[in-house]
Amino acid sequence: MRRRALEARFDTRAEWEIFSGLARRMGLDELAYDTIEDIWNFQLEGTGVRIEDFFDTGIVNLSDKPLYPDREELIFKTPSGKIEIISKKLEDQGLPSLKPYEAPERPVEGEFRLTFGRCAKHTQGHTVNNKAL
Repeated sequence: MRRRALEARFDTRAEWEIFSGLARRMGLDELAYDTIEDIWNFQLEGTGVRIEDFFDTGIVNLSDKPLYPDREELIFKTPSGKIEIISKKLEDQGLPSLKPYEAPERPVEGEFRLTFGRCAKHTQGHTVNNKAL
């Protein structure tokens, strides 16, 4: 749970407020939320967890102990048994396994790119127990 530490100054908005505003303007009202609590309630729907459960520590344990995969599950079908950024198989065939970086075109004057940082849900190991990730 991330709560606002200070009230926003000037015309500053949280990411969810910006995205909700854009959704409203695009007619996607089902993606527009009025409060962060509305988003949290949507995210917690069907889990049996309530916002109030986070009040003491900011987190909720969903199991009594961490669920780490066995080390054997972490072996990949590669020559090293690990994730390989550069594939020897591809490189030996003259194919680049990692496409060289190409800078994107700059936006024209008066246009901007919408960018954002990392997703809080996946930082600091919060989704480390999810085998699909």
